[in-house]
Amino acid sequence: MILDRPVHRRYMPGLSVQVDARPYRLLTLRPHQDRAFLQLDGITTMDLAEALRGAVLSVAREDVPLEPGEYLLQDLIGCDVIDDATGQLYGEVDDWQETGLQTLLEVNSPAVQLLIPLVPAICIAIRPADRLIRVTLPEGLAQLNVSPAAP
Repeated sequence: MILDRPVHRRYMPGLSVQVDARPYRLLTLRPHQDRAFLQLDGITTMDLAEALRGAVLSVAREDVPLEPGEYLLQDLIGCDVIDDATGQLYGEVDDWQETGLQTLLEVNSPAVQLLIPLVPAICIAIRPADRLIRVTLPEGLAQLNVSPAAP
């Protein structure tokens, strides 16, 4: 079985990006720890770059290159999370958290919020097009990280 894999930061030079709603062309992107260093066309000095610190950067969804079996984390929002063995519906993915070590899916049902690690051993089938994630939770996980659902 091939497990889909998330795409975190694969953006190609030449990609059109928006920085606070102003268009730029990406020249280079270099990930470094929890940050990325960008070089944008037209931003030629440190003063110009510094002026963009804290700005919102966005890329049009259709411009993100995906290979077969890949998805974006936001593609998982709204997916039903179902136990692979029993068919029990745990809830729907409402959001995700990146903890540095792993990504956790926030799964909400009417009564609880469940945090499920986005790892192949647990999320055994991820099908965003079908709005479905099949899981095999380790014993006790569902009870371990249950907290009252947000209002």
